[in-house]
Amino acid sequence: MSYVVMVFRKVFGYNETQATHHMKEVHELGRSVLWIGEREQAEGYVYQLHRWRLQASLEKDD
Repeated sequence: MSYVVMVFRKVFGYNETQATHHMKEVHELGRSVLWIGEREQAEGYVYQLHRWRLQASLEKDD
């Protein structure tokens, strides 16, 4: 299991298939929408990903 897949599973609770899908999307497109919801929780996810040394950012949904 790759490091990124492991982090996505731990942080978001994704199963192996979901985490692998997002990892491949990041690899191929440079980004992936990992979660959509309330800003406060999104900030928590970004913080957790940064603690795992992964790049992450927030974008407002229009």
